[in-house]
Amino acid sequence: MLFFIFIMLVSLAFVQASIDTKNSKGLTTTSFFTSDEVFLKSSTGLCNSLYQTVDIYIIESGDTILVDVREQPQEVNLTASYQIPTNTKIWADPEGGNYDVIVDCDKSGAYHPLEPKTSFSVIFKKGAGKATPGKEILEHSWSYDSEQPNLINEMLQLSLVAEGEDIDLTNITIKPAGTGNDTQIASLMVYIDGNNNGKSDEEEVVIGDSQPAYSQDNGETVINLDYTLVAGIADNILIVYSMKEDVNEGNFSLTVKSINGIGKQSGEAIIFSGLPIDSKLLKVLAKKTCLGSMVLDFEPDSVNKGENVIAKISNLTGCDNKTASLRINPCTYLAGDIKSCILKDGTCEMNLTSTENKKYYSCIDKNGDNDKTDFGEAADKDLIVIAKEVEAETEENVSEEFEEFVNFTTNKTEEEKNASITGGVISELLSGSLKGIFVLLEITLLLILIILIIISVRLKGNRQETTKPEKKKPEKSEEKEE
Repeated sequence: MLFFIFIMLVSLAFVQASIDTKNSKGLTTTSFFTSDEVFLKSSTGLCNSLYQTVDIYIIESGDTILVDVREQPQEVNLTASYQIPTNTKIWADPEGGNYDVIVDCDKSGAYHPLEPKTSFSVIFKKGAGKATPGKEILEHSWSYDSEQPNLINEMLQLSLVAEGEDIDLTNITIKPAGTGNDTQIASLMVYIDGNNNGKSDEEEVVIGDSQPAYSQDNGETVINLDYTLVAGIADNILIVYSMKEDVNEGNFSLTVKSINGIGKQSGEAIIFSGLPIDSKLLKVLAKKTCLGSMVLDFEPDSVNKGENVIAKISNLTGCDNKTASLRINPCTYLAGDIKSCILKDGTCEMNLTSTENKKYYSCIDKNGDNDKTDFGEAADKDLIVIAKEVEAETEENVSEEFEEFVNFTTNKTEEEKNASITGGVISELLSGSLKGIFVLLEITLLLILIILIIISVRLKGNRQETTKPEKKKPEKSEEKEE
C-alpha cells in the first residue's frame, strides 16, 4: 500500500510541470505548416525535479507505444531549474499529420499516463518556386559552317528552387525578340544543366522542347516540362536554340515570361517568382564562304643560313581579301604575328630571311569569330636551315698530306719541286681553298724543311770534294822510273 501511495505521489508530481509547442517566433501554438519548425518549452520543476536528463518523443497522435516519427527520440539535458532549455528545436522538417509530444522522464522507453504530454498538428502549406538568372551566357555571333555544322546556340540559363515542398514542373512560356525571323529557328529545347557549365552536353537530359521553335515571327511558345524540383535544392535549366542551315542574318533573343508547376504534397498550382528574365543577343551572320584547310609551305624547304625563303599559304577557297599571318607561336596566342599577306585566289606569299631551324605557324580567321582555332584556320611547318660547315683538320689528314708531299718531292728534280711547290701554294692561295692557317703554317714549315735538306745535301758534297785524297797514279810511275 505504501509503495502504491508513493508511486501515485510521484506520478502526481509529474503533472505539476507542463510542456507546450511553439513556433520559430517563440509563440505558443499547436498548429504548424510543413514549412515551419517545431520547438518545445516547459515550466520549471519538470519530472518533479528528479531527473536531469530526459527523452523527448514525437509519436503519432493516440499511440501509447513510444515509436518516434523522427526514427529515434531526442535526449535533452534540463536546466538547473529542471526546465526544457530555451529554443529547443524538436522537428526541423515536419510532415503533415497529428502528433503527440511525450517527455519520458525516467528514459524507460515506455509511456506513463502522468508523464508530461502535449499535442500539435502539421498541415501542408503550398510551396513556392523561385527563378533567378544562372550562369551568364554572353552576347555572341554564329553563322552556318558547312565544315563544322554546329547548329546549337545556348541562349539562357536559369536557376530554379522549390521552397516548402517538391514541385512538379508543368510548363514554361518563352517569347522571342530581335530582327531575325524566328520561324527559321528549327527547335527550342530545355535542358537540365547538370554540371552548370552553360553548355548542352551530350549526357544532359532534355525536359521539354518545341519543333519548330515558334509558329510565327515574334510569337511565343509554351513548352510542356517533365521534371520534379526537390525542395531546397537548386536546379539549373538551359534554354537552347537549334538553328536551320539557311537562316538569314539577324539578331535573336528571348524572354522567359513564366514557369508553372504543381506542389507535390499540396497538389496546388505554383507560379514561379522572379520572372520575366531576358537572354543576351545572338547575332546570326552570313553563311561562311571561306573554306578549306590552310597549308603552309616553304620554297625552298631547306636553305642556307641567311638566305631568303618564301612562305606560301594555299589550299583555301572563297577567302579572297582575308589576311593570313605567319608567326613563331601557335595560333591560340592572341598576338605574335611577324608577317602577313592578303589572300587572292586562295593563296598568298610572304618573304622571310632564314636564321635557324624553327617551326612556323600560319593563321587565318575563316569565319570571322575573332579567333583562329576553328577547322582549317591553322597550319605549321618546320623550316630547315643548313649552316655552312668548316671541315676540321685532323692529324690523319695532316699525315696523309705529308706523305703525299714527300712522295711528290722524291719523284721530281729540285727545280721541278720548287716550281711545283711554289706554284701550288700560290694556286692554293689564289683559289682561297687553303684549309686554315694551320695548313698554311704546315706547308711553310715543310718548304723550309726541304730547303734545309737541299742546303745540307750541297754542303755535304762540297765537304767531300775538299777532303778527297791525292791520286796515287803518279806515285806508281815514279816507282817504275826508280
